[in-house]
Amino acid sequence: MSLDYMGIDYSQSDEQAAIFGALAEAGVSEGRFLDIGAGDGETYSNTRALALAGWQGVCVEPAAWAFAKLLDLYDGTDVRCCSAVVTAETCGPMTFLYTQDDHLSTVEPEHAEVWSGVPFKTTTAAAFTVAQLLDWFELGASVVSIDAEGRTNEIVRAYSQHPAWEQVDVICYEREDFRHAGATHLVPPFQLVAETPNNLIYRRAR
Repeated sequence: MSLDYMGIDYSQSDEQAAIFGALAEAGVSEGRFLDIGAGDGETYSNTRALALAGWQGVCVEPAAWAFAKLLDLYDGTDVRCCSAVVTAETCGPMTFLYTQDDHLSTVEPEHAEVWSGVPFKTTTAAAFTVAQLLDWFELGASVVSIDAEGRTNEIVRAYSQHPAWEQVDVICYEREDFRHAGATHLVPPFQLVAETPNNLIYRRAR
């Protein structure tokens, strides 16, 4: 993989550059990624450039319209796609709020109120835990991106308790104060390398 691959910035607020920079500092040039809340795979994507650089990965997205585009994008590649809601500890059917052809979705009705006036649609989606996800895909991901409106903090905390956490070199996750169920900031051996309006990016010091 070329860490100079910056032809297009797919991320929302320069997260892509921060991730590539952190990988360069860590001396990591290839591996696997996990993208929870991947959307259509291109819009506001923190992992699209990695896929184009030859990385393998798993993209998870519960919104049907976005998942259809995600499947088409990665058809015939080394990136596997999964349609599901990811949580810290809940599995089974969950109420899922989403916007058609937009990248706003959540399983938290209270969190949806943050976007006043947004026309959310309601459906039922299958949910499983981050531990189940990691076990099913036998995931040892070097780069992790998590954007799960209203549940990101607790997913990060649950991930950190799984053996696969030891393989994470760089993690980019949505900053949120909602629910307060997980640690907003990681502790050593992780070092904060960048903050954007939407995300925190950490690198493991090995």
